[in-house]
Amino acid sequence: MTPLRDQLTTLAKAPWLQKVWLYRVLYAFAIQFDALVDWAVMGIKCRFPQYALPSALGTLGRERGIRRGLFETDAQYAARLINWVPDRKRKGSPYALMNQIAGYFTGYPVRIRIVNNRGTWYTREADGTETWHRELPYNWIWDATGGAYDSRYYVIIYVNLLPLYAALWGNSLNRWGDGLLWGGNFLAGVGATLKAIVQDWNPPNAQCDWIVVAKDYTSFAPDAPYPSAGFPDSNWDVWANRLSTALYMRGH
Repeated sequence: MTPLRDQLTTLAKAPWLQKVWLYRVLYAFAIQFDALVDWAVMGIKCRFPQYALPSALGTLGRERGIRRGLFETDAQYAARLINWVPDRKRKGSPYALMNQIAGYFTGYPVRIRIVNNRGTWYTREADGTETWHRELPYNWIWDATGGAYDSRYYVIIYVNLLPLYAALWGNSLNRWGDGLLWGGNFLAGVGATLKAIVQDWNPPNAQCDWIVVAKDYTSFAPDAPYPSAGFPDSNWDVWANRLSTALYMRGH
């Protein structure tokens, strides 16, 4: 679309309209009209992530409840925003929650698991494959309350892949006040975002007790019989009893 200001010489053909000062007045009006048209066009485009300006994606994400990933490009984020309606229809499903966590790690596929106090395991592999497993007797008993609180569940994220491992874990023990999680090498904001995703996509009448960030890809196998080494055995309310190859963050 040709801007109105560039069409003045065609539209304003009367000689008296071509005078210098009057032409400048018309040009000033045309600029305002062009700005109004641009504003209207941009407003319409903002409804469609694939056409919106990159600066609008953050607002769209907040409105649709889709948080941007750590390393996500504009195009990748826009693609996820397009699917917000079918994603929201699955809200409350363990797989919907895991898909949002996977989206947060876009560019670095990770395995994600959810396990509840009744021994039911849901897995989303790095390639998006979804499976589930039920282990009897229950092989995940976090503390002495056992399965008394059926609504509790736990999210396990495996981050052994580089450079995601280096970005999220690190090898240094950080100090209070440096903005990083104690024992890890990533900003506390990452943990806060993961917690926010879990809370937003939480299944109804359920509660995520802990988010476990595991660096050992072989840990927490769903079919491990009870009791198994490296699994909670009703004593993980004490930090010293937990598997040392993982970080633990409250999920609520």
